[in-house]
This record gives sequence, C-alpha cells and structure tokens, in this order.
Amino acid sequence: MATKTLLTVEDYIKLDEPEGVQYELSEGELIVTPPTNYYHNEVRDWMNGQLRACIEPRKLGIVTSETDVQLGSNIVRRPDVAFIRAERLRGVDLARVPCRWLRISFLRSYPRATWPTTSF
Repeated sequence: MATKTLLTVEDYIKLDEPEGVQYELSEGELIVTPPTNYYHNEVRDWMNGQLRACIEPRKLGIVTSETDVQLGSNIVRRPDVAFIRAERLRGVDLARVPCRWLRISFLRSYPRATWPTTSF
C-alpha cells in the first residue's frame, strides 16, 4: 500500500500552480479543484458585489473572492466569496493565508461526499 505525502500550510504556500489548475489543502492532502464556468463566475461576482456594498461602508470587514484561507494547521480552502470580520483582521498578514472567515461557496461539480464539513 502506497503512503501519501502530506503537506504543511508552508509547503502549500510555496507551490506553483500550473496555468488553469487550482489547489486546496485538505488535512495535508493536496486537492485539485474543478474549473469554474461563466455562470458560476457571474453568481460569484454578483454575490461579492452585494456583500461589499453592505459590509465595506459600515467597516465591518472585507469581502474577497478566490483567496486562500487557512482553517486549521493543515487545511486551506479557496472559497468563491469570503467575508472576514474587521476584528479578525487585526494582526493578520493578508499577504499570507488568513484565518477564520464566513464562507459562501457556490458548488461546482463536487460530489456530496467531498463537501467541506468544517463549521464556523
């Protein structure tokens, strides 16, 4: 039986993604995420705009799309849209993988068994 090579968040950050390929890190395992399509991107962009219009004028935090976020010591997800509360941003280096956020992810072609089960 072959053993898997598990990655750390630091290993993940150093990876070069080939053109057209996106990764997430799930309990140390590198996962290739499926590509998006026009309709998916339209809904994502609309949701991003709606959240920004509500959140940013009130200085409640930031809204971002397709940004790596760290959920645990070896879990990194790239949600379609993410809201990070202002108080969570204090001391966070946004050039790295930020922590704890509200995730709104529009399902692509993930089988139900692979849906994230992390609660926030």
